[in-house]
Amino acid sequence: MSKNLNPMFSKPVIKRTSSYEKGSRKKRNDSKRDIKVRVSSIEKSELKIRALSISPSITSYTSTLVEKGLSRGYINFLPELDYPNERLYVHVKLSKEHYDKLVVLAAEWDCSIRRAAHRILISLLTEKRGSVA
Repeated sequence: MSKNLNPMFSKPVIKRTSSYEKGSRKKRNDSKRDIKVRVSSIEKSELKIRALSISPSITSYTSTLVEKGLSRGYINFLPELDYPNERLYVHVKLSKEHYDKLVVLAAEWDCSIRRAAHRILISLLTEKRGSVA
């Protein structure tokens, strides 16, 4: 008797593939690109303090600052800033349009996307510092 008594063991096994394995999953059209921007400890603490009073998270505040900076006309003439040695990061989440603008600016400034985002973020932070203080 080569047949099993239990019918569960005698059926052929059918392997099913999910939609993730097929590669048919669509990318959301409103997805955002995440950029880790290196900041100093003083800049990070200042960003946290300012973010607490304005927005629910530091990421949304930094994203708003960079988006405002990218929408300005004089963004091409921002001064080059010192890039911090500390390993502290804040996240910036940009839409595709803003990310594409940042990529073009990084190419014009001959630097990485992270450095370009840092340049814009810290320039707007010093501008905010001057207007409030």
